[in-house]
Amino acid sequence: MLIKNLSYQDVENLKNLLLLKFSRGVGTKIIRKVLVDKISSDKSYLFSSTINPTYKSNVNEKDVLNCINKYIENDVGILLYGRFDYPNILAHIDDPPPILFYKGNIDSLKISNSIAIIGTRKPNTVSLNRVKEFVLVLSNYDISVISGLAFGIDRQAHLSALENNMYTIAVLASSVDICTPAANEFVYEKILSKNGLILSENTSLDIIGPYSFAKRNRIIAGLAKNVLFVEGTTESGALITCNLAFDYNRNVFALPSEPNTKSGGNLLIRQDKARLVEDPYQLIEDLGLIKKKYNIDDIKLTLTKDEILVLSLIDKNGTDIDTIVSKTNFELDKIMMILLMLECKNVVFKNSGLYFLV
Repeated sequence: MLIKNLSYQDVENLKNLLLLKFSRGVGTKIIRKVLVDKISSDKSYLFSSTINPTYKSNVNEKDVLNCINKYIENDVGILLYGRFDYPNILAHIDDPPPILFYKGNIDSLKISNSIAIIGTRKPNTVSLNRVKEFVLVLSNYDISVISGLAFGIDRQAHLSALENNMYTIAVLASSVDICTPAANEFVYEKILSKNGLILSENTSLDIIGPYSFAKRNRIIAGLAKNVLFVEGTTESGALITCNLAFDYNRNVFALPSEPNTKSGGNLLIRQDKARLVEDPYQLIEDLGLIKKKYNIDDIKLTLTKDEILVLSLIDKNGTDIDTIVSKTNFELDKIMMILLMLECKNVVFKNSGLYFLV
């Protein structure tokens, strides 16, 4: 529910709830208990009765009201533990966030399947290309992409999802109306402009430190049904997400790396916390995903000139990739990418090393 649509009494209760959140000795368990007692069964309202502010908060009332007013101005919404619209998959982790703030399309949370794509902030080019490849293939299925809007793998996961018209959800350690890191603001804005979603349990009044990102990671692991670790060392913060996802009984996958690289992915595989995947089709098979149905004639209207050229060279009895390369004079890498695009668009399929028309 958008905060600007709340009743006066709900805004008062939200103010008191945030004052409680910042009170000494109050943790998420106490907040959840208050919410379970106070959540309204009437979907038009958040609270069933008044939250009594009989405690001493570490923040003052004026600052809390300023925070709420900024959220009203910026179309920020709220999800409360125990309410019908709170994500059910997240409600059952060990420490679900009592309060979630959001910006963007809340329907992103209604997609029945999801995958968190995570990894290092300083990936190599190969890893970035692997993210693009995996997301391109996944775009043929009803699945959303979740990540943390950090540099590197996170940013590429969000961008690739947007490029392929997928729902994407960014979970921040900062307040939802403050993009962190600031250099990723163009990604933040693109997510919002293309029906994506920004989530956070923190407000502008929270002090953000290294622990905030670890807490953020539990939300990523809790929201995602599946997690893909792309690249990172054994000291990578993304391993926290994978270990939590393993504890939450999520499907965890990892791309293998060269030996002797202190690979976090290799460590997860060795510890039997992640399943090894070398290409997106292994992932699709392991998850048992079923392709979306497309109209072939409509798809052909979207083909590029190069895709049409390659398509014209595929014989009804099957054509190998070397034949296509020799007849186009394109580089092998380019042909492979075109064929991958044609596969993703359900125009061709591969069998026993040959490509066939659908």
